[in-house]
Amino acid sequence: MDSETKQALEAMELRILERIETTETKLLRAFLGWGRTTDAKLRSLPLIDERLGSMEERLTEVERKLLERGL
Repeated sequence: MDSETKQALEAMELRILERIETTETKLLRAFLGWGRTTDAKLRSLPLIDERLGSMEERLTEVERKLLERGL
């Protein structure tokens, strides 16, 4: 293999490696953003569960009062 061909291949290899690194970085940033959003959603679930439990208790109390009044 002559020197010119070898240099061309090395330059091509560097461009390919740079492109791979850029793509990896973009993918990791995208997953990081997705992970943050998902994490925030999952962290809010206990609050939703707590609120749902509170609403169920209040609804049960309203139903009990309606039954006591014969409605």
